[in-house]
Amino acid sequence: MSKWEMVRLGDVCEEVKTEDPTKNDKTIDYIDISAINAETKNIVDYKTILSKDAPSRARQKVCTGDILVSTVRPNLNAVAIINTHENDIIASTGFCVLRAKPDLALNKYIFAITKSSNFIFDMVKQATGASYPAVSDKIILNYKIPLPPLPVQQKIADVLDCASALIEKRKAQIAKLDLLVKSQFAEMFGKYYFDKDAYNKLKEMCDFIDYRGKTPEKSEAGIPLITAKNVRDNAFSKEPQEFIPETNYESVMTRGIPQYNDVLFTTEAPLGNVCRIPPIYKKFCVGQRLITMQPKADRLNSEYLERALLHQDFQEKILQRSSGSTVVGIRSKELVELTLPLPPLDLQNRFADFVRTADKSKVEMQQGLGKLEMLYKALMQEYFE
Repeated sequence: MSKWEMVRLGDVCEEVKTEDPTKNDKTIDYIDISAINAETKNIVDYKTILSKDAPSRARQKVCTGDILVSTVRPNLNAVAIINTHENDIIASTGFCVLRAKPDLALNKYIFAITKSSNFIFDMVKQATGASYPAVSDKIILNYKIPLPPLPVQQKIADVLDCASALIEKRKAQIAKLDLLVKSQFAEMFGKYYFDKDAYNKLKEMCDFIDYRGKTPEKSEAGIPLITAKNVRDNAFSKEPQEFIPETNYESVMTRGIPQYNDVLFTTEAPLGNVCRIPPIYKKFCVGQRLITMQPKADRLNSEYLERALLHQDFQEKILQRSSGSTVVGIRSKELVELTLPLPPLDLQNRFADFVRTADKSKVEMQQGLGKLEMLYKALMQEYFE
């Protein structure tokens, strides 16, 4: 239970009236639901248009410091605060606009609350509607929040801002490390992409393990099952976690046994995501829209293969060979015929050494990021839950 008085958001926020921007002849910046990044909680795409061309949903003139809260699923966690801007800013009626009464609350404090898991969970729980579940402004304004004195609100907002800034800084460092590896790949192997004689078919350079079409029985616990959902763009995600019964392992894994550092390739939904298998499972299964590639040790290594599969040249090839109207994918018989440059193995191995060093630094950074994110969640729970 909060040690401060609990009040409705509507009690500490001013009413924001709608207006018709088409009555004015000026340039405006329009914010619709898709303009907000639900993960980073910021506005990533203003649409600069003439007011006379504004869509019918552009009816809320907002100011610096206002908070936008999406009222429509699946974007109920899309919230953002308006920063200083040159043009008039008009927001979609798909947002509830929160503007703190300055004598009662701070916009930064209100914004922090709307980013909390409690707030987002409550909005999702109360959403109604079959096709496009949504919440009303009334539901948002009725949400109860702790209301400490203004100096305490400022302190809470500053602490959370500092923690958030540290998280974003660490994410940027990880992103730069990935860019460094990509740049090293281009420097070491770029010339081979212009040499037609350097290209070889995938089937000549690696073996394939394909469990597509063989959906195993799943269980609450047991042997981890790696699916396409775990393969991101040059990254492996432990979430979502799925399992098969341990007693079924032998009968399921009859087409080959994937190993640590083998390369996973998603054949559809999404098409063309790639990553190496990390050393986190002693035993695991692979299936569901995935092909595992095992490089032939005398010709190819996994570190080079992973980056080559992600290269624009190869990604364009798989799109050209893909098929399907609703779900775009590539058949295995098409995939194995595609080609990649095959540089000398000693050069590949030098690149692999570089990647392993970068991976070690990345793991350390990700561990630090995990601690910062845990700290941020703990602070949010302390203040708002």
